[in-house]
Amino acid sequence: EYKAWLLKKENRNPESIALFEKLIARPHRGLFRERNLAELYYRDLGARAPEALRYYETLIAADDTDGDLDFFAGMCLYRMQRFAEAEAHFLAEQRKAPGDIDGYYRLAYVYLGMNRLPEAIEQGRACAELAKKDSGDTSRFWFPLVCALRRAGRVDEAVAAMRECRQFNPDNTCYKSIFETYLQFGLLDKCEAIIREWKKDKLGRRDVAGYGYATLVLEIVRGRYAKARQEKAWQFETSLSASGEFGRLPVRDLPRGHPVHQQGPVRGGAQDCRRKPHRTGLAAGPLRIVRADLPGAAFPVPGHPRAL
Repeated sequence: EYKAWLLKKENRNPESIALFEKLIARPHRGLFRERNLAELYYRDLGARAPEALRYYETLIAADDTDGDLDFFAGMCLYRMQRFAEAEAHFLAEQRKAPGDIDGYYRLAYVYLGMNRLPEAIEQGRACAELAKKDSGDTSRFWFPLVCALRRAGRVDEAVAAMRECRQFNPDNTCYKSIFETYLQFGLLDKCEAIIREWKKDKLGRRDVAGYGYATLVLEIVRGRYAKARQEKAWQFETSLSASGEFGRLPVRDLPRGHPVHQQGPVRGGAQDCRRKPHRTGLAAGPLRIVRADLPGAAFPVPGHPRAL
C-alpha cells in the first residue's frame, strides 16, 4: 500500500493504479485505497471518468458531508455529458460548501450544456459575486455569465459584465471578448468604437495580436479588402520584429527568398498582396455572418472574402 502511494507521488500513475487495484480486492479497513484510486483516475479525466466516478460515489456513500467529493463526482458526470446527474452533485456541493466558487462556476456550465439559460445566468451572477471577494486573477469566473448572456441575446448586459470583470482584473482588458460579442450580433459600428477605445488604452495596446486580429476581421467584414491586406502585412512585419528574427528590418529589406517575398510585391514596407483568389484563400460569393444561436438570422456583406 505504501509502495502504491509512493508511485502515485512520483506520478507513475499506471503502476500505482495497477497496484491499488490488486490491493482493493483484499479485505481492508478505511477508504484509503478508494480515495487514491479516485484521485488517480481523475488525473486522466478525459479517458477514465467512469472509473473515477465509481470510486467517488463509494466515498460519498461513506461520508456525505464532504462537498469536495460531490464536486469531483459532478466533474466526472459533466465530462460524460450526463448533465442532469452532474447538476444534482453540484447543488449538493453548494449546500455543503456554500462559499466554494468552483461549484457555482461548473454548475453554470452544466446549465449552458442543458441550454437552461435563466439558471445559467443565475449561477453565473453568483459566481461573479464570489469572484469579487477573491484575490488574484479571477477573470475566468465571469465567463459563464458572459456566455449565458450572449446566448440569450442580452448584448449590453454581457458587455457590462466584461467591463465589471476588468474592474477587478485590471490586467485583463476584455477588449477582444467585447469586440467578438458585438461582431456576433452584427453591431459593426460598436465594433469600430471598441477598436478606437482599445487603441487609446495604454494597457490594451499591449495585446498586439488581439488588436491586429480585431482590426483585420473588421476590415474584411466591412468589405475593405485593400486595407485588410495592408493590415495583415503590417502584422506579419511586426511579428518578425518582435521575435527578433530580423531585428526591425522593414519587409522590403528582408533577405531575398524569404516567404514574404513569395507572397507578392512590397510597397513602402507593406505587402501589396494583389493576388488571385485561389492564392489568397478567398472564395467567390457574398459573405454572410450567421448567428448560430438564432437560426436564420444573418446579414450579407458584399464582396468575396473567406466565410467567417
